[in-house]
Amino acid sequence: MAERNSTSDDGAPGEPGFSSRRRLLRLAVGGLTLATLTTGAVGCDDGGAVETEDPGSTGGGPQKGEDEKPADGATGGDGKAPKPLWTKTTSAETYGDNDELVVAAGLVLASGSPLAALDTATGKRKWSLPGGAVPGAPLLLGKDTLYLASSRYDGTVTGYDPASGKETWRSRLGAGYRQPRPVAVDDTQVYVIAEILEDDGSSKTNVIAALDSGTGRIAWKEQRDLGTMQNGIHAAVRGRHLVYTDFKKNLTVRDT
Repeated sequence: MAERNSTSDDGAPGEPGFSSRRRLLRLAVGGLTLATLTTGAVGCDDGGAVETEDPGSTGGGPQKGEDEKPADGATGGDGKAPKPLWTKTTSAETYGDNDELVVAAGLVLASGSPLAALDTATGKRKWSLPGGAVPGAPLLLGKDTLYLASSRYDGTVTGYDPASGKETWRSRLGAGYRQPRPVAVDDTQVYVIAEILEDDGSSKTNVIAALDSGTGRIAWKEQRDLGTMQNGIHAAVRGRHLVYTDFKKNLTVRDT
């Protein structure tokens, strides 16, 4: 009879290879148990629960932006302009290519007669000024004051509180000037251009002047060259330089 090999895997209890095979099985089972315990320890580190995806979930929840609604006035990313808060017909009056519009103290003011201040949020009229602004003349803001051109022939220049429409500042060039128009303003002065009256009431020349924005006094004034115009003025002031031009394409720079 042939002798069974001791390393055979099919031994039975009491046979020479049985105990060795059983010991190997115990070690294998113990290794699987240790691996399972180790995996559990990593997944529950510090007592925290492991987040797992629902087996029935496809990960197809709401994509970013799918269920989000745009805020009021937003375009929603569709390329369309937001709806206007309000629209209103105004009495805006212009001269040449000048369309004057300013926003201050939560109000929007458009050149016209009467000059009306409308609430930027609702369009409701807050105040109005009879006579309004002179067509083509700038509406200038400086140091919380709205400076308006005058249609008077006494050289008067006036400033108003943009929040209430009440007069807060006044200056006067004199009776020899008419229709002064503020063209620029800085922290200390208001710059105006006015017609110089002739004896017969006509005007061939004009003057530029600097008025103190605190006292209203004339800081300086200078007659402009013959052929220059008081209309169509575009001006800017930066530091000590006042720059302006007119319909005649004259360009001038002055020390303020």
